[in-house]
Amino acid sequence: MAELGYYNYYNVKGRLNVDKPLDTYAKRMELRNGDELNANSTDPSKGVEGQIRKLQEHLNDTAAANRAIYKDKESLKLGLKKKYFGDEYNAVTFKWRWDEHKELFAMYENELSMSMFGKISNLADPRIVQGGESFEEEENRLNKERQSAISAQFGKLLANNGVENNGALLIDFDIYEMKAVVSGSENSDNNGKIASLLNELGGGKNARQLFYFALKNNGVLSDESQQESLHKWRAVSNFADFTGLDLRDFSLKNGEFVGKDGTKALDLLKVGVANSSTPADFKGVAYEYAKGFIDEMASLGGLEKVPDLKVSIAYDKESGFYAPKSDFYA
Repeated sequence: MAELGYYNYYNVKGRLNVDKPLDTYAKRMELRNGDELNANSTDPSKGVEGQIRKLQEHLNDTAAANRAIYKDKESLKLGLKKKYFGDEYNAVTFKWRWDEHKELFAMYENELSMSMFGKISNLADPRIVQGGESFEEEENRLNKERQSAISAQFGKLLANNGVENNGALLIDFDIYEMKAVVSGSENSDNNGKIASLLNELGGGKNARQLFYFALKNNGVLSDESQQESLHKWRAVSNFADFTGLDLRDFSLKNGEFVGKDGTKALDLLKVGVANSSTPADFKGVAYEYAKGFIDEMASLGGLEKVPDLKVSIAYDKESGFYAPKSDFYA
């Protein structure tokens, strides 16, 4: 069986060239089942993604056989057009058949794409069934998959590093340094070990991923009482991302944040956005987005007038990660 994954088999100009077939599905499954935390790890075997994978597996041997028969992309296209649209194919009838038989065209296009690049490209293919879930149902399923995945990843992270924990953990975050603070373990030494696994492995990636998962899933984003605190965090974080500086080191003077040398924060932000990797067409939008949070903090009287955002998440073996109750701190 031919190896699954993206590959530019006909050396099409402008398409990515790789050394061997790039199977992003397999890579996602590997990461999902590993011990590195990922806040957005869904199950690619479910839903439309799973159906796409099954169709690619179904077409894989056919695509390999096509490549053995057709040595260039033009002969491949002509051969598949005849297969799907008949010997009488020409440009006019092909356009007519496309309008009349969009599903047939999708099947043609997917076999062509699988043969040329090892992946399908048209979701109108009747072998891909869509519409089985409402938006809310899909989002609920994906949220459950994310919670299940990151909980399992954390459990493996502990087990693979010799940390046993049978009780409930509480993980708080330093939201500006992206550091986790762990408490609740029956073995007090474990708190420090777990914090190290989150904060030090991979340059702190585990802590960052768990922070973003907690931010999205513990009710912070929808908590009206925390919106100003959330915007304060966004103001400081966006400014740091674009300038490398800490907005908390700037003072509010005459309605503007100003550094000790008199430089205005918004001037630095403008330069930072201009020099960033943000696509040119979006730099104006990025600047206005970041500026909006800074302006809001100025209108509220400064950063010190707004409480810091509180983000935490709880964990136990049975439930995985979950939003902590208020009495967790008692």
